[in-house]
Amino acid sequence: MSLHAPGPAGAAPPSPPICSASCTAVRSALALFTVASAAAATWAFAGALPDVSAWLRWPLVGLFAVLFGWIALSFWTATLGFVSVLRRPTPAAIPELEEDFDPQSLPPTAVLVPVYNEDPTRVCAGVRAMLDSLRAVCPEKGGASRRFDFFLLSDSTNPDVWLAEEQAWADLTDSLPEGERVFYRHRPENTARKAGNVADFVERWGDHYEFMVTLDADSLMAGPTLVEMTRRIAADPSCGILQAPPTPVGRTSVLARWQQFAARLYSPVFLRGFSLWAGTDGNYWGHNAILRVEPFRACCDLPVLPGQAPLGGEILSHDFIEAALMRRAGWGVRLAEDLGGSYEECPTTLLDWAKRDQRWCQGNLQHGRVLWEARRRLLGRGGGGAGGLAPVSKLHLAMGVMGYCASPLWLAFLILTLLAAAVDGGRVAAAGDGSDPATVGLSLFGLSMGMLILPKLYALFAAARAGQLDAYGGGLRATAGVVCETLLSALVAPIMMLFHSRFVLTTLAGRVVTWTAQTRDEQTVTWADAVRAHWPAAAIGLLAGFAAGLAAPESLAWLAPVAVGLILAGPTAVLLASRDAGLCARRWGLWLTPEELDPPHVLRRHAELLATPPAPKDAAESVSADDGPLFGRVLRDPAFFALHSELLTATDGDRPLPPDARDRIETTVVQGGPEGWARLTPADRRAVLGDRRTLAELHARTRMNVTAA
Repeated sequence: MSLHAPGPAGAAPPSPPICSASCTAVRSALALFTVASAAAATWAFAGALPDVSAWLRWPLVGLFAVLFGWIALSFWTATLGFVSVLRRPTPAAIPELEEDFDPQSLPPTAVLVPVYNEDPTRVCAGVRAMLDSLRAVCPEKGGASRRFDFFLLSDSTNPDVWLAEEQAWADLTDSLPEGERVFYRHRPENTARKAGNVADFVERWGDHYEFMVTLDADSLMAGPTLVEMTRRIAADPSCGILQAPPTPVGRTSVLARWQQFAARLYSPVFLRGFSLWAGTDGNYWGHNAILRVEPFRACCDLPVLPGQAPLGGEILSHDFIEAALMRRAGWGVRLAEDLGGSYEECPTTLLDWAKRDQRWCQGNLQHGRVLWEARRRLLGRGGGGAGGLAPVSKLHLAMGVMGYCASPLWLAFLILTLLAAAVDGGRVAAAGDGSDPATVGLSLFGLSMGMLILPKLYALFAAARAGQLDAYGGGLRATAGVVCETLLSALVAPIMMLFHSRFVLTTLAGRVVTWTAQTRDEQTVTWADAVRAHWPAAAIGLLAGFAAGLAAPESLAWLAPVAVGLILAGPTAVLLASRDAGLCARRWGLWLTPEELDPPHVLRRHAELLATPPAPKDAAESVSADDGPLFGRVLRDPAFFALHSELLTATDGDRPLPPDARDRIETTVVQGGPEGWARLTPADRRAVLGDRRTLAELHARTRMNVTAA
């Protein structure tokens, strides 16, 4: 089964990109530094272990080698990025276009906004803000908004949300200048989720566009950024995907402001390092990227994994796989790490963060299955292992798996360490070189913490050297922000370790995650909610601290941060969700970002649109908003009924009901009187909205009842 429309086989760029000599040198240096530092630390750790049985010693040494290597890879990536930023500082910024640039020279580009039971008003406000930003690009030459067609691609299952999307889309298109186009389509079946939604677009409208920009429902991109991404990919005929790094913005809770600050300040160093070693073997994050349509159609057929979900079936985290398939076909996948003006929203509470990660965890664990199955048949085209995937593409997939498996590995390491201390019975074996094992252990712990913290200082120094700290509230406030962010990270890390460990284990045990609409609004967490959600973590922290104090008191020094983080999980969750505390931190100048102090046009416009109430409609155009659910309104209002019917016809969305289902629904409505439609289940309402004939009959009957009354 293929999730994408078939295209010409063997699509390849005119001149396939190759790894440059500098990129090869960076990869070699990264591999050397990572392996050497991990090997040295593992050797020291093995020598410092107490004299325990082999069944404890070798699992501990193996776990330490893997986990320290994971830390080392991130550290050396940041270090390479830091060195590069010092030599060539290019902070991510919204590009400034040349005075002689003509936006009408851009190729027509589609901008895809897949939605699933989202707030239509918020989504359409984002589309309007991006169109306004595009219109402001070279306005004396007509702007760039007419070169980008927006597509609202709905997979919504809630019938009232579906109708609200249509109404919001109609209001949006009525307000646009001539020549600016926003299309809407509702898929009758939510096949393959977002990947299937994008595939549906490619099959139906892909022939009309050379490029497509993929967004999420919460994505925003500045007009100049959209223009520059289109220019870059058009100028590089070997590039298949160009990814712009999204910056989280727009939220006020402590968790959100902390993440927004950390992402904005730290990302340039990490992204520069990643870009240096990835080169044209980069990755795709599923949104805020521009793709070449024809290669995507030809190369990115997603396989259906054998077996049942969660590890089998449809691929959930499709973006990494699509990047790997695009790269396998010879197309470059690049990261535009120097581009700003790309935005998204982030979770505002700890539980929302965990729920999002649970979905990603299941999807990323499938990547291990993809690598395994690809060797046999699923991705069999091309030579080499894993179906011809590039080595760096396989590394990306493995890193996606490790991003979640690291947590249960850390948990296992902590448990085995305490067990080794208990089995040792307090005896301390001398290290092979005569040094104190406790001192070596603490030194390795300090080294690990230093490798986690030092990249943050890299970023702070790089921003100071580039004269950018004023955009974070000044040097003192930025430094305080880094310190507070580090302390909060230390509190949250053990909590997320438990969450991720549970997600990995339940996924491997066969539990399938339900992919529901994400929570976009700011939420509060009460003390009762926090206790209910986090008392197991607090209990584990208390038990671990008590056990360590009895079995190995010397281990409390490095176990204390983990135990304290778990014990304080409830209060931490309440603090992180607090908008009042977040706003208080803002008044103190803590965790300020450039987008907060000086919002770009697209963010300001989006906020203005959300704060502006909708204009009142004439009674002849629509019924009032207090006339009940939208399903009832589409049965009563001829204009609304005509709009929905026209969209069904225009987008091939008409799906006639079986006669028995139609008869049952009509009987239910007739027996219920004037408001009989209210007795229909949400599933029935959705089915009626997809059947033009049944809807027309119910609309006519409802109109007659209204007239008679």
